[in-house]
Amino acid sequence: DPAAHTNLGIALCLQASTEKGLWHLKRAVELKPDFALAHENLCLCLNYADHVSRDEAFALHRRYGQLLSQAIGENLQTSIEPATTRPLRVGFVSGDFRSHSVAYFIEPLFASHHTQRFHFTAYSNTRREDGVTQRLKQLVESWRDITAMSDAAAIELIRGDRIDILIDLAGHTSGNRLRIFAHRVAPVQITYLGYPNTTGLPSVDFRLSDRWAEADDAQAFYTETLLQMDPGFLCYLPSKEAPQFEAPPSEKNGYVTFGCFNSLAKLSPTTTRLWAEILAKVPRSRLCLKDPRLSDEATAKQILKIFTKAGIQSDRVDLLGFSADHSSHMAAYHKVDIALDAFPYNGTTTTCEALWMGVPTVTLCGSAHASRVGNSLLHRLNLSRFIASSADEYVSIAVKLASDRPGRIELRQTLRDRMTASSLTNAAMVTSDFEACLDRAWAAKTRDHTPPQHSRWANAANGMSIAVPDDIFQMTTWVLEEQRDWFEDEIHFVRKLVQPGDQTLDIGANHGVYTLSMAQAVGVEGRVVAFEPSHLTAQRLRASVERNGLSQVTVVEAALSKENGQATLFTGA
Repeated sequence: DPAAHTNLGIALCLQASTEKGLWHLKRAVELKPDFALAHENLCLCLNYADHVSRDEAFALHRRYGQLLSQAIGENLQTSIEPATTRPLRVGFVSGDFRSHSVAYFIEPLFASHHTQRFHFTAYSNTRREDGVTQRLKQLVESWRDITAMSDAAAIELIRGDRIDILIDLAGHTSGNRLRIFAHRVAPVQITYLGYPNTTGLPSVDFRLSDRWAEADDAQAFYTETLLQMDPGFLCYLPSKEAPQFEAPPSEKNGYVTFGCFNSLAKLSPTTTRLWAEILAKVPRSRLCLKDPRLSDEATAKQILKIFTKAGIQSDRVDLLGFSADHSSHMAAYHKVDIALDAFPYNGTTTTCEALWMGVPTVTLCGSAHASRVGNSLLHRLNLSRFIASSADEYVSIAVKLASDRPGRIELRQTLRDRMTASSLTNAAMVTSDFEACLDRAWAAKTRDHTPPQHSRWANAANGMSIAVPDDIFQMTTWVLEEQRDWFEDEIHFVRKLVQPGDQTLDIGANHGVYTLSMAQAVGVEGRVVAFEPSHLTAQRLRASVERNGLSQVTVVEAALSKENGQATLFTGA
């Protein structure tokens, strides 16, 4: 039963049994390849796994993105409208406009955006609204509740609002509406903030991040083009409910308490092994974990069992469960001397909370975005000395900090002021760069790729802009202007025949109706070689390739052969 495998897989991942959970999720996908819930949870849980390579994770994300796009098929795209004399219309889609990490980081941007240049619309898929929801509603120009809407109804609404840039804040997390993005409902589509990996969707153009959160080779693992925010992609809004920090608990306890308030799903075998090494090297030290699921007795026993197996005696582990309010949650940091970040899925909100409460955080920096968020946050605070580049260094930094009593006391007293003075909490600065990224994304999509002389742009139903003769009596121009697609049935056959990663030839490409359709189908891993002997037509085709950002297309200004008749074509390396 695919549903049973999916439910069991999710439950296991949430209880730190990621390897077993992934097996069930992969089995669910095998049994039912079009099961969206299984695919989404498989993508999500891959981020927690320390035994899955970046290549495998990327391949699975991309595969689901392609399956989703193929299942949806062709859909009309909102036309690009010039925005030189009006604000850019920017939409945000999220199921987390409530007391949630996404809301904590998006609120400063909502509050600080320049309304004369940007019109913000929130498309809320939030099922449980609260006080944070009501606050967010006051910070944007328009609020749309799409919770009860079908994809078709939400798409019609967004297109009716004539959104220029649509931003996904969820990725493959719960409450996402990625199917809307797969329909290409806005000229520019971006993913940001709520998910630490690629969406895998060809229709999402950009991903916002920063240079600390991405490795040098990161672009190869995203279907989106990376746009780097400077100084960083996060803006933390400290909670007004946070109590004043207190002296380190070791001052009264006589021993050091390490802590982690991240989701239990992040407790990978690598994480628990390294924590066991740290506790073994710091006599009498303790470990404090906090997660609402720990209020469940069976879950608590399971977690203690994992740590016992890793070499940490259960009587050295303190488990904290649900807190009735945010003030109580923040006060729990009074129990922690040093926060230990998880790996390979770092904390984000929990790291910021720990630092705000004066608790220094040690992080292990990896190669994927999920394992580099701690690197980004600590660099913003000039605390690179707490960033490890290897497992051994991670243990060494934690052990050294545990023995540095004066240093921990000083950090307890100064971390909050350090955060207040940093770019991490500077909403005006981060919002300004966020808006600059929106401008860059819009310019990249709409910049004037002027077609050759006597040409015009035709907008096809598949979202492509095609350079055609500036003469309505020319067949290609007339057909595309009237039907927004090619009239021959063969075009639909080609779109179904060509698969992601294929290598294809278009012989006599003309203005590229088939070339561009094949380029969409093969994706970034495939290749299309288009032969077109007419100089002016080839120029138009090159302009179309550039405007649509199709790096997988090569235009050859030549005929395939100078001979008439039949021939055999051989291809090779």
